Amino acid sequence: MKKKNRIIAIIMTILLILAIIIGIVAANKQKEIKEANTPNIPENQTSNEKINEENSTENQVTENTASSEEAENATEQEKTSEIEDLKNETGSKGDSKIYDVAQEYDGKKTLTVKPSVQFQTVLAGAIKNGKPEETEVTKIVNGFSYKKGAYITKQSREKFIELLKSLGIDEFSINDNDGYIAKISEPKNNLAKQLESLINNGKTYVIDMTGTCYMRDDVTGEIVEYPFEKMDPSEICEPFISGSNTLLAITSNKDNTIAASEIIQTILQY
Repeated sequence: MKKKNRIIAIIMTILLILAIIIGIVAANKQKEIKEANTPNIPENQTSNEKINEENSTENQVTENTASSEEAENATEQEKTSEIEDLKNETGSKGDSKIYDVAQEYDGKKTLTVKPSVQFQTVLAGAIKNGKPEETEVTKIVNGFSYKKGAYITKQSREKFIELLKSLGIDEFSINDNDGYIAKISEPKNNLAKQLESLINNGKTYVIDMTGTCYMRDDVTGEIVEYPFEKMDPSEICEPFISGSNTLLAITSNKDNTIAASEIIQTILQY
């Protein structure tokens, strides 16, 4: 009986080995057939196709960039043409580069001085404390130290500190070196805390408390004085904003007709 089982085991082993051999032979045969049916592509041809594909992609990017630049140039030319047309209609004589096109509530288009240009002009006047000449604007503005915080013009520093003291705010001073507001102690009242938030919000503020400013006329483009306090004694502020820079032309309140709290609250809303 044992001998019979041994014979059966040997036969099964032989059959298993034969099955494995047949499987290997069949797999190799299938591989040969597949390779025979696959076209022989030279390596350099595959490489060339890859290079061509890369070049095609680069060309497409170049074409897209060129198209984008052409579109921008076309838009700029259209805008320049529109500005020239509006200048002719309104009789504006300023340099076309200072203008932008604005749309009024009724849809009518009109010329306006670019915010960045107006800001620089008013800033130059505030720093000079007078009307800046055309040749002075760039030089004065380039000499200004842009920092995060609130800069008080020289002619306004005493008045600004008096304004704060009248409201019980004594936690701030004005740095003699750069003209920026500095905190000297922890704010106690709500207005003082709001002022601290303003000087720490990451923007640059310029505060001028003379009741007048020097800006560009929208029609002529010339620098003119705008005595807003004299024209309207109740007007507290004329803001000029360009990006993260804000200049606040504040009333001098020389006749003390406006409450100090109204003035500081107007400043703090920016």
